[in-house]
Amino acid sequence: MTGIDLLTELRKNGLRQKDLAERLGVSAAAISKYVNGRKRITPERAELFMRTIHRAPAGPDIATDGQESHDQAIA
Repeated sequence: MTGIDLLTELRKNGLRQKDLAERLGVSAAAISKYVNGRKRITPERAELFMRTIHRAPAGPDIATDGQESHDQAIA
């Protein structure tokens, strides 16, 4: 995987470098180094990036939307 491949995958999935950085718990600058080719993407790192990119976001918004609607309906 090259930096261009990584950037393409991010864009195909509607993500920004910042989004990947947040999901991985690293800085956006670290992801930028991979994208710009200043840091080599190892096979292990490529696998991690792909798993992380294709992971469905699991945030509080998703978990509580139905409950909030339900609570409002019975109030």
